[in-house]
Amino acid sequence: MIRFTYTTCDYFLLTFFVDLVFLATFFGALVGLAVFFSFLSSDLTSFFSLTLTLSSVFSDSFANFSCSFRFFSFSSFNIFSASSLLISYTIDVRPSEEAQLAIRDWVNDGGRFLALHGTNSAIDFNPPNPVGSPRCFPIWAELLGSQFISHPPIAPFPVTMSNPDHWLVKGIEPFETDDELYLSEYHDRDSLEPLMHTEWSGDTPGFEDADWNDCDPVHLIMYLKSHGKGKILYNNLGHARGHWDMTEAVEYYPKIERGSWEVPQYYELLRRGIRWGLGEEG
Repeated sequence: MIRFTYTTCDYFLLTFFVDLVFLATFFGALVGLAVFFSFLSSDLTSFFSLTLTLSSVFSDSFANFSCSFRFFSFSSFNIFSASSLLISYTIDVRPSEEAQLAIRDWVNDGGRFLALHGTNSAIDFNPPNPVGSPRCFPIWAELLGSQFISHPPIAPFPVTMSNPDHWLVKGIEPFETDDELYLSEYHDRDSLEPLMHTEWSGDTPGFEDADWNDCDPVHLIMYLKSHGKGKILYNNLGHARGHWDMTEAVEYYPKIERGSWEVPQYYELLRRGIRWGLGEEG
């Protein structure tokens, strides 16, 4: 069952309830999941296609589930107390300091946070000026372990398994994806457990931070981070863009971009990430 409720918020909460009998076999209790999305424009085509894609991943992973779509913000603290897994697929969503602290405390107390794509991004987009990435949420960036800064022009790049024996990536062959190659600032990189990476250096035209010629060429694509009793799994793949997602720059963007949503390995990574979020350790 899927129920839509529309409001004027620019991101919404998706809460999943998985069949109790099925879960009792594996975990002994009902597990609540909170999922946040954001979208950029009035074109909901890519928004709903990604929503249905994630729904299909859940329905493949669990015997029975139902979900309801409701609009909230990251400030809906009561949602987290009822959930053991938070999944976010957002871009340029800047939680208030109060929300950042609440989510940090929730993870610290044992919550699991599956962060996708632009969750670590804050973007100042004001054409014709270069795109800026303001360092405006240090608590959030420290919790996630990184903050997006820039990316080169979208083009295929290779993804390599950093730890091929880890169950989250074991058996997944290196692959190529036509996605945004995230260049990030890391917070205590030594505390991150790399699972996938790529290598790149060069220039990123159109961004304020455009010179990446002398950077460490190894850029993390997916990693684990412990925080207190909880954990974060970050996978920064997942770019998608529709015709009206660039209206600040062009009235009509001619190309539909699906990035890693057209790569079979990405779906397997999502499935394993969901199982990880429900407590599986391989």
